[in-house]
Amino acid sequence: MVLSSLGSMLENPAFGWMNHVLNLSYNDLPHDLKTCILYLVTFPEDSIIRKDHLLRRWIAEGFVMEIPYQDLKDIAQGYLTELINRSIVQDIPCIRKFELVRVMDLEASFSRNISCDLTGICRLFLLRYLRIRGNSFKLPDQIRTLKHLKTLELNDNLLDVPSDVFKLQSLSHLIVPGNAELADGMGNMRALRTLCALDFPGCPMDRLRALAKLTNLRDLQLSYQVHRGGQDPDVAERKEALVISLVNLGCNLRSFAFSRYSWRMPADVLSHWEPAPRSLERLHLLMCSFSAVPAWIASLDSLTRLGLRVHVLQRGGLEILGKLTIPCRSSVFCPYSSWTKDRHRCWGANSSCATFFMQIGRSAM
Repeated sequence: MVLSSLGSMLENPAFGWMNHVLNLSYNDLPHDLKTCILYLVTFPEDSIIRKDHLLRRWIAEGFVMEIPYQDLKDIAQGYLTELINRSIVQDIPCIRKFELVRVMDLEASFSRNISCDLTGICRLFLLRYLRIRGNSFKLPDQIRTLKHLKTLELNDNLLDVPSDVFKLQSLSHLIVPGNAELADGMGNMRALRTLCALDFPGCPMDRLRALAKLTNLRDLQLSYQVHRGGQDPDVAERKEALVISLVNLGCNLRSFAFSRYSWRMPADVLSHWEPAPRSLERLHLLMCSFSAVPAWIASLDSLTRLGLRVHVLQRGGLEILGKLTIPCRSSVFCPYSSWTKDRHRCWGANSSCATFFMQIGRSAM
């Protein structure tokens, strides 16, 4: 019906706008999209069309070509996204129209061949919070215009971080995948309080050293992802650079962790973290193994949560843990330990640990 009536419709002056669109865009469209755009002439100009209704109608008319292992609705959504990106159809609401928005939280997942263009966020000059989760978004290459942005959080599917993210002087919380590509300049972000953005073996050495300049940092999370080529030949130098930076962060650091994605990490990366910040409240190192309980653990006067993995837990290690002076919820994973008969006496009588969880590996049973 659409194809047979197209000629008469275009002769009608009321459809002059359609003539204009076709002259500019129609000839460059793939065949499937040509059929879908022709279907839109059945709607009045500037009318608002509900997306779900339109996609279902395209599918019912047979305009959406099947692709193995893909849902028809996802394919239809890809058609619509392509028309929006070509400015043939306007997405309502359009991001750029929300010039006064301060908080934006986006989440969506479609097929891999579908991408929603978010370049318009560069014009949201008052934006303070941006959280994006899903695999269907395309971020702008640069976001330095977002001078008031305080929080940027991207999930693990978004690795293309805007190249100028470190030029956002007001940014306080940066949470992006550890293996994301980041440009230089991290040391200039003096307002940063939360950083979950670095892969220990993957990031450049100067970036580990730049951590020392983030003196307002409160929450730091690193990952350890083994890259192609096996072990990191610079691991000793990286360990030293990381420890120096952690020491220089001083008394402001409240939380430090290696993420749950860390694996095959060399032992004792942080054995010589001295002096450790006495202000530390949360320490999660279950993915970072130690030959024995490090002595600096006993100096953490403010610690309330501890996750630790040690190869061998003997009397000295228990005594160190027993010196924790405030209620601390502790999880200690010890896969190779053999317990002594006096293990309970080793646990400090004055210890205030509220919960102590010990897991023994098969080799110790």
